[in-house]
Amino acid sequence: MLPSAAIEGQLHDETGAALPGWAVCLCGEKLPPSSSVFACVDTDGNGHFSLKDVPTTGRWWLAAYSHGDRLRNLPPGPEFRSEEFNLAEPGRHDFVAQLNPVDTAHRLKIQH
Repeated sequence: MLPSAAIEGQLHDETGAALPGWAVCLCGEKLPPSSSVFACVDTDGNGHFSLKDVPTTGRWWLAAYSHGDRLRNLPPGPEFRSEEFNLAEPGRHDFVAQLNPVDTAHRLKIQH
């Protein structure tokens, strides 16, 4: 088995407020079968997310979106995407992800 990495992160808006209940997905270009999504998790009440057993090869990016609200007939929000990054070393990688909900380019800024 190849060594793997883990991503521990926080998702918040431009003011620093946590974004609970958002989906955070780890994506890459060469993932079988015909998918670019490796894993998706929801943030907890403090905007925390955790992705485990991530391969240390390839290029990755994070995507985040708010879930829709079926009771109020609201669709899911737009997808925000980070720049690409790699995880060259196994072990834990700490991320801070920030978005501005009114950013029309839907950029997800990450620090790691």
